[in-house]
Amino acid sequence: MIDLLIGCVAGIFIGASGIGAGSILTPLLILRGHDPLTAVTTGLIALVVAKSVGSLQHIVSGHWPERFASRVLLGGLAGAGLGFLLVHQLVTRTQFFESALRMTLGVVLLSIGSAGFLSRRLRFPVPGERHRGALMTLAAVGTGTAVATTSAGSGTILAMVVFPVTNWRVHEFSAVSNVFGLLTGLIGIAAYSRFDTFDPRLLALVSAGSIFGIVIGVIASRRIQRDHFSIALRVLTIVFGLGLIMA
Repeated sequence: MIDLLIGCVAGIFIGASGIGAGSILTPLLILRGHDPLTAVTTGLIALVVAKSVGSLQHIVSGHWPERFASRVLLGGLAGAGLGFLLVHQLVTRTQFFESALRMTLGVVLLSIGSAGFLSRRLRFPVPGERHRGALMTLAAVGTGTAVATTSAGSGTILAMVVFPVTNWRVHEFSAVSNVFGLLTGLIGIAAYSRFDTFDPRLLALVSAGSIFGIVIGVIASRRIQRDHFSIALRVLTIVFGLGLIMA
């Protein structure tokens, strides 16, 4: 029942903003008591399912931006490839990998939430055309590594680092973010597939809850104020991050 509720909570955020498959679902499953490997695998599968639907919808709707999208995707693939190698090397050589994975996810979430609040107070200059592409590629590499190893970041990190330095409209960013999450999530699933961490029952419960939550999130999204929602998401990521670090 609790796993069903966790899926519902994550689904509400996914439906309202497209964010939540990794940043909300995975930490909640770990804090619930599931081992980190199973939680991350479940989060990655949920991420891929959600992003597959979003990617198809955006591409069919013609939302793909004309510039810089290929840089972001190539950087994400490179970062996810690095994450693939890290997972394979660390799982087989480190007996404390699950603790390290939980701690890493906690640090990523804490950083995402804190950076979100700092970005509201600090106004960084937009880089020139020459440096913009390099910055986006570098950010995509780091984000791809985070997604493939922890399932978190395909929406939140890109939204904070990449979106502000582009002239993309919201639906164009959402299109890139969905495809980015789909590709890097698939590589993450491939990385964890050899370790027998898939739990069909858990995935079924979480998926059922997520479907219900997504419907609620989509309906509620028209009434939720953007600033309030952003603050709530940042607070939750900080709380989850601290919880994982201190667990």
